[in-house]
Amino acid sequence: MKVIYDTKSQIVGDTGENNFVKACLKRGWVKPSPSDEKQNRYEHWDFKLSNGSKVDVKGCKRLNRHDEESRSDIIYIEFVGIVGYKGWVYGESDIIAFETESEFILISTKRLQKISRKLISREFTRTPKLYKSYSRSSRPLERVGLLHIDDILKEDNYVLTK
Repeated sequence: MKVIYDTKSQIVGDTGENNFVKACLKRGWVKPSPSDEKQNRYEHWDFKLSNGSKVDVKGCKRLNRHDEESRSDIIYIEFVGIVGYKGWVYGESDIIAFETESEFILISTKRLQKISRKLISREFTRTPKLYKSYSRSSRPLERVGLLHIDDILKEDNYVLTK
């Protein structure tokens, strides 16, 4: 029987979100309010901060689903989701928080859109490659791209230590 859901990816996402809440509390911030399922899935945000900003948290990803280890030096950008709807980079979040081993790099969603459109080619590949668009053969509607974390660190960002 073919596995249709990757529980490792879900665990990575859930862990990243839990780590984000802990980092906020450690910093002395008010506990972020979680989104509901509809907001998470269709509006693409996970938490609302006390100042009203909506944050979409991205845990460390594996380069390929069969890889055992996550990498914090690469970040996936979802332009179009697996069923053809807008990807999370065009969601309703104000901020994207990328998890690394020791911190979260927070960047404006609008700024990330500009960087992504500038650096990621529309040229498609069937394997993940830096600065190329990618879609899995089993998910022909999806369009994602791959950036290096340094591309985000060069920009105006905020670091939230874990």
